[in-house]
Amino acid sequence: MAKRSEIKVEQIRLVMEHDPDPDPSGLEREAEEGDAYAKKRLAAYEEGDWQYVGIFAEAEIIAIRTPGLWNTESDSGRTYLDEIGREEYADLKDILRSLGAKEIPALSTAKWKKRF
Repeated sequence: MAKRSEIKVEQIRLVMEHDPDPDPSGLEREAEEGDAYAKKRLAAYEEGDWQYVGIFAEAEIIAIRTPGLWNTESDSGRTYLDEIGREEYADLKDILRSLGAKEIPALSTAKWKKRF
């Protein structure tokens, strides 16, 4: 059976935060055209009664795993196991980059972990 890559999600949040680059131009245009509601909303915006925000969903990811190479003999030579490790690291980098990761730790920082 072929294994698939796996992502383990710890928590999902819906976030609302201040828009650092708001664009009230549409509201300003409507107010200039005489729209009473737009004038009222613009005045409230300028008084700080409300603000433009961004809303997004975010997930806290605790682990991402490559599909791996299975049916490998545990007593294979270290050179062969390291070669497989390098290939899996390259696959993991591709997965992380596809998810938008910009800084990925170097292979030299990886530690082997046995789970058997």
